[in-house]
Amino acid sequence: MGKSNAYVGRLSTETNSAKCWNGPMRSATVELSCGTTNALLSISEPEKCEYRFKATSPALCWPIDPVVGEGKQGVKEEL
Repeated sequence: MGKSNAYVGRLSTETNSAKCWNGPMRSATVELSCGTTNALLSISEPEKCEYRFKATSPALCWPIDPVVGEGKQGVKEEL
């Protein structure tokens, strides 16, 4: 595993992982979104040793920020 450099919203970036054979250090970007199941939607390698993952999870369907003024946290009724 490399070093997690940034986690902005639902986008995570890792750099300085293991060195690729005859190439740069590996890096990965993971884009997470709300979904009804935990699922890996896609994997790509846009550049040599640079990986991009797209995934969904029900855990991400909760509001990131509570609604101000309603006096309650968002309650999820169903998945």
